[in-house]
Amino acid sequence: MSTISLSMIVKNEEKYLRECLESVKDLVDEIVIVDTGSTDKTLEIAKQFSSKIFHFNWINNFSAARNFALSKSTCDWILYLDADERLSNNSINELKKIISSNENLGVKSSVISLDDQKGISQSMKYTRLFRHNKSLKFSGKVHEQIENSLLENGYKIINSEIKIYHIGYNVSKDKLKIKAKRNLELLLEEFNSNKSSYISYQIANSFLILEDSLNSIKYYKKALEDSKLKNEFKEVCYLQLADFEMRNNNLFAAKNYIDKGVEINPNQSLLNIIAAQVYAKMTDKKAIKFCKNALENNSKSKLKLSKISEQDIFADDKKIIYEGIIISLQFKDQDSLNYFLNKLNEINNDETKYLNKIINNELCKDEIINSTYFIDQNNINNYLKIFDFIKNNDLKLELYSNIYDRFSKNSKYLNDFGAFLININQINEAKIILESSLNNNDCEDSAIFYLASIYVNSNEIEKLKSLLIIIENKYLSESISALSKEKFKILVEKISPILTSH
Repeated sequence: MSTISLSMIVKNEEKYLRECLESVKDLVDEIVIVDTGSTDKTLEIAKQFSSKIFHFNWINNFSAARNFALSKSTCDWILYLDADERLSNNSINELKKIISSNENLGVKSSVISLDDQKGISQSMKYTRLFRHNKSLKFSGKVHEQIENSLLENGYKIINSEIKIYHIGYNVSKDKLKIKAKRNLELLLEEFNSNKSSYISYQIANSFLILEDSLNSIKYYKKALEDSKLKNEFKEVCYLQLADFEMRNNNLFAAKNYIDKGVEINPNQSLLNIIAAQVYAKMTDKKAIKFCKNALENNSKSKLKLSKISEQDIFADDKKIIYEGIIISLQFKDQDSLNYFLNKLNEINNDETKYLNKIINNELCKDEIINSTYFIDQNNINNYLKIFDFIKNNDLKLELYSNIYDRFSKNSKYLNDFGAFLININQINEAKIILESSLNNNDCEDSAIFYLASIYVNSNEIEKLKSLLIIIENKYLSESISALSKEKFKILVEKISPILTSH
């Protein structure tokens, strides 16, 4: 009967390790854990599950550590996991069946990354199980892979329905940035000697997490120069390029990129969502079709986790439904609006009831609190867009005011609330709201333009001077888009003569 080793490398994983080992302890014949310098209780936890614990001096190379762990593994098959991953209990029988084979196999499993922060999760196929052979080696300083070595050694790569849940992305933005910064340094070092499109793709992803959009876009474009880049990576490149161009209002460029992405994979939910947003901005009603396609395929992807597809990306259904509601309102398409409201109703009846009343201006004052109860960090931006379609200013003011306590740090909310107050001629109130957003790192550009206009009209020169300093700091920022730079340049040219005259 075949035996199986769990092969792991760890460092400061006390938060995740126990649950990972619990998921495989009754399946594997040995647990090999290679520690690269933990200072927390990782080793204490590891010793409760295994006596095969080794130390490896970290040399900024994940493959080197993985290969050391392989050298210490003695069973017929290798399953490798990270501490923030868990083998699905439902996959154990299939895994046992596969390792009964005598073939030299590499077995692809679905690694499902959960991300509650973004409301978007994804499943990628990775080879995590293979028959042990001393000739096999991982490659890559980071995002290390075994597949090339398996192929070089004549292995057959097969798909499976084995599922591994990855919870490492389900952490705060700051923690993700720390991890991305570590990976980026290794990736850039490796890229200097190996201009691989895969490494370029991973560099772009790291820059994206670090919110350096210009460098991120640069490396996505570099990755796409290689026609042999796998389609699942090309899809992400096109998606991110389209999103970047859309946010910078370069809609024809955005359409060009998203069309190429959809052509590769017409059923990928996230590509369809971005396509819907791009086409809606271009006032093309095909946006509704993309949104419906996103919702239908999102549900299918979550159900099947395709045996064939290398990558499935699925969003929270409600995220897509709200997008569909907004686009249906934009095109005044009542049938499509009813379609998306019915879909929302299948998830939450009360939420649909109050949203319907908001859209139809039927909400009475007593119902405001109940209706805003459903507005949270995940859907606030959707609701701000829906507020734009409310014709009753008294109702709109009540809604904005009622959620102030919960969203007083949200720059988008402050910007939109301030703009609405200007629109109804409550200038002093608008000024207070907009000024409170200036302390936020993600302060909206338009909030600065609104305030500049208010200060000029009210002749508040000292405040205008302070605003100019903020504008200059923004202008010097490397992450600011060329379009924003041009707009700020024009603004400075307009207000500088006013300041000089005082």
